[in-house]
Amino acid sequence: MKNKNKKSEAKTIKNPLALWNELKFVENIYALCVVAVIITSFLHHAFVAVNVIIISILGYIFVLLLDHKIEKVRSTSFKLNKQLDPKRITGLIQPVLKEKYDMEVTVRNDGIIVVYYDEYIFYVIVNRNSTFSMLYRKSNDPALLYTDKYQSVKAILKTAGIIIYEIQNIICVN
Repeated sequence: MKNKNKKSEAKTIKNPLALWNELKFVENIYALCVVAVIITSFLHHAFVAVNVIIISILGYIFVLLLDHKIEKVRSTSFKLNKQLDPKRITGLIQPVLKEKYDMEVTVRNDGIIVVYYDEYIFYVIVNRNSTFSMLYRKSNDPALLYTDKYQSVKAILKTAGIIIYEIQNIICVN
């Protein structure tokens, strides 16, 4: 069995919009595919039924890619260059996140840092190997509904990227 060093695999964010930019690539590929399908529909009417099926499949693949992107953030460890107490990290990031982004930051009794922004709640879990992880949810809904999934994923990736970047920037990881 392969022994992996989790700290060496920890990710560093060098741009606050890095996670959101990854989604932009997926958006662009999806848009190109839809345009190609529409163009072929105009070329011959026989392609319309087939293209409706293709667009449906592309939509399903797009939703799967959204799920993959969002789960990737949940399963990724982000680098800290030193082990800090969650209360110390909260004290360092709270003024910056409040002033720059109007985010509320608290630390729970169990040491989990909680960031409130818009209609989302982000949980920053400081790990023992000088890394941290992030979980998130919509504040009024424990699950992301399909109807607003795309907008929710965009908002989560953008905000998570900002929080991760600012934590690493303040603690001098970048």
